[in-house]
Amino acid sequence: MMVNLKQRKVNEVIIAGVISLIYVFSVLLFSGTLFSGYHLVDDHEILSYVTAFQNGTYSWKTIFTTGIFDYFAEGIRFRPLYITLRLLRSWFFGTNYIAWYITVGMEVVSCLILAYCIVRKMGGRVLQAGLVSTLIVTGEQSEIWWRLGPQEPTGLLCCLWCMLAIKKYEESPKLSKGLGVVLASFLMAASKESFTILLPSMGLFCIACDFLESHYHNLWDGIKKTFKKNIWIFLGMFLIFCINIYVIVYKVGLLSIGYAGIDREAGVSGYIIMIQGMLKWDSLRVYEGIFGVSVILLLISLICGWRGKQQIEKTSFVKKIGKLLLGLTMLSIVMGQLVLYARSGMSVRYLIPASVGFIFFVFHVMLTEMSNKYCRGVLMGVGYLTLIFLYLGVWQDGRDYALQGRLLNNCFATVEKDLEREDNIIICINDETNNSFALYVDINLGMKHVYSWNEEMGFYSLSNIDGELGSFEEAKCIILPDNMQLSDYEIEENDYSCTGSMGYGLMYLKKG
Repeated sequence: MMVNLKQRKVNEVIIAGVISLIYVFSVLLFSGTLFSGYHLVDDHEILSYVTAFQNGTYSWKTIFTTGIFDYFAEGIRFRPLYITLRLLRSWFFGTNYIAWYITVGMEVVSCLILAYCIVRKMGGRVLQAGLVSTLIVTGEQSEIWWRLGPQEPTGLLCCLWCMLAIKKYEESPKLSKGLGVVLASFLMAASKESFTILLPSMGLFCIACDFLESHYHNLWDGIKKTFKKNIWIFLGMFLIFCINIYVIVYKVGLLSIGYAGIDREAGVSGYIIMIQGMLKWDSLRVYEGIFGVSVILLLISLICGWRGKQQIEKTSFVKKIGKLLLGLTMLSIVMGQLVLYARSGMSVRYLIPASVGFIFFVFHVMLTEMSNKYCRGVLMGVGYLTLIFLYLGVWQDGRDYALQGRLLNNCFATVEKDLEREDNIIICINDETNNSFALYVDINLGMKHVYSWNEEMGFYSLSNIDGELGSFEEAKCIILPDNMQLSDYEIEENDYSCTGSMGYGLMYLKKG
């Protein structure tokens, strides 16, 4: 009987994995994102690392010295695990972008499987587990399915691994499982700042899971035994948290990036105002709608007396506290992210990991408190309708990303065909795009005469060469933002012909 039960669980996870694989890779395959190749945002880092490995500047030892052993390095971001994996993949895959897309897609698939297992471990039904797992990664944040730069897929994977490890440890405390929790906590926190601040929430999750699983006689007895049971996990998380915060504050800096970080001058009232403004963003409207519906349904279930007294009496006081702590755990995840992103705003990939806390809170914590089957059915229906709506949006976003890649590759093909190596190119979009374009044509096409222009600096080389440029007319190719025209830069339009969009801007080639 026990063997059959274990086999059924294994089969269920396998089926969930297959469905998750289809769910993610159907988009990657049929939208074309899997074959969209090099993009000017984020992918220049891959090209730079691969080139360094190929010319001998980097070796496999660099993965350790620049990645793993560079934990305390100064920089604009805290993301040691990201750098390590970036170097490892660059060394292993090179510029095989299909392999890169597959690995990122598999990270997302793994996230779906882990989230599904967590909900099932917590007593959720199959449809509930499927809804929670898919909603966490579906929506604007689904750009992590195909973009190669964001750290969120790895961070989310480690976060969910940590939660599942905690759940398993609280059910059956063993040294190996405890070490697994600490290791998952370390990797999660090393992914990015937004995952470092999840460590206190993970500690609270340990207590909540233990209380829900336990048969403690009273609260004080539960507190003593829980802290004794989890003492080494708490110490490990606390040590990791302190080290990471030290590096972030004293090495990286709280304001290393102008649009992000902590605003020391804003104060509590300033942050309240920033968060209120952020809650009006379109990217959060769907979640605010889901939350509003769930609150109304929960109130209906409670006020109308559909929650029986006998059901309440059967639940011990300690387990009630466990439910409360579980809810607070998920809310703390959301609130921490709201504060962290108050300056920059929360949208696209920055919805993760807040989506973990929100989705778990609504579709597990609140749903389980609805004793009335009609209220539960309505909320599940709203959830799945929302999922369908968001999934259709994901398809469109995937197609847009793939189109952007095709346009860019067409642009590079035109440059290679119609320009000579010594011809001048000017690109004026933004710093990252400009430098990424210059790096690609330098490494792959051997063209080093790439420039940009702004009012303060005038013309400046993007390829670090000594040659100077005096005017736009000296360029054979000019690339401008979609919302700008040649006349805006006082360039004679009759001298150039527009060859079309390159996904990031319009490309003009000089006639004759």
